[in-house]
Amino acid sequence: MERYTNFLSWEERLELCIQHWRNSIQSVQEDMRRLGIRVLIVQLEKILNSPLDMIREICNFAELDFVKDMLPQQDQRVPFGSHFRDRWFPLRRDVNTVYRGKISEKDLEIVENQCGQLAEELGYTKYF
Repeated sequence: MERYTNFLSWEERLELCIQHWRNSIQSVQEDMRRLGIRVLIVQLEKILNSPLDMIREICNFAELDFVKDMLPQQDQRVPFGSHFRDRWFPLRRDVNTVYRGKISEKDLEIVENQCGQLAEELGYTKYF
């Protein structure tokens, strides 16, 4: 969203992020109901905190065999489309910490008001 700083205010950028997240999740949920498809929605934080268990769970859900190389490892090449080695390995559990320290109470309330119920349905808890 940084590229929009010249012509959108912080509030407008926050609103766009909120809309994008909410619309993406709601579209998936609607497709699940309408088409009767199975979808596994996984929190990034759960993958970062327990990568082996979560990748196994994803493989089980998708009826795929688990292979250890599915987990980021030091000696692996960075996958196609990934531009930054440090975002591949090692996994960083604290990836959101820097952002949590920057968001204001007012912005947290805006996010909670617009996404709180949906986030709770997905297993997220309030940060404040």
